[in-house]
Amino acid sequence: MPTGNFQDLVLWGRQVTSLAIGLVEEYPGRPVLVPMTRVNPAHPEEIIGGLRRAGVPLHHVFPRGSVEELGRRIDAGVLHPDDPERDEAARRWCHRRVPERVAAVDALPGDTVVLDGERPTRDLADEVMARVGRG
Repeated sequence: MPTGNFQDLVLWGRQVTSLAIGLVEEYPGRPVLVPMTRVNPAHPEEIIGGLRRAGVPLHHVFPRGSVEELGRRIDAGVLHPDDPERDEAARRWCHRRVPERVAAVDALPGDTVVLDGERPTRDLADEVMARVGRG
C-alpha cells in the first residue's frame, strides 16, 4: 500500500460496504456497527455514502478522545494474542494514526453523533446500544 494505510485501498472500502449490506440482508432489522475510525474525509463518503445509497439505515457515532486516552486504549488492546511481534506492530501503526484520528472530528459528516471518548468503554457501548437498539 503506497500510503501504508489499508483504509486507503479503494477495494477495502468497497468490501466493507458490501459486507455490511450483506449482513443487513442476512439479519434484517439488526443494526450494523463497524468499530473502525475513518479519518480521511473521503472515507466516510465511500462507506457511509455507499450504505445510504443501498438503503441501509445507519447511525454514525464517533467517540472523541484525547491523545492520552486513545494511547491508553491502544496499549490495553490485544489484536494478535499468539503473535507478540505482530501485535506490537499493529499497536505502533495505531499510535502513529492517533493525531489524525483526534483531528478527524472536524471533518465528520454533520449527522455524526460525537460521544465523549474519555468515558469507560462499557458506558460508550451502552450509549450506542441505547441509540440504535439491541436488534
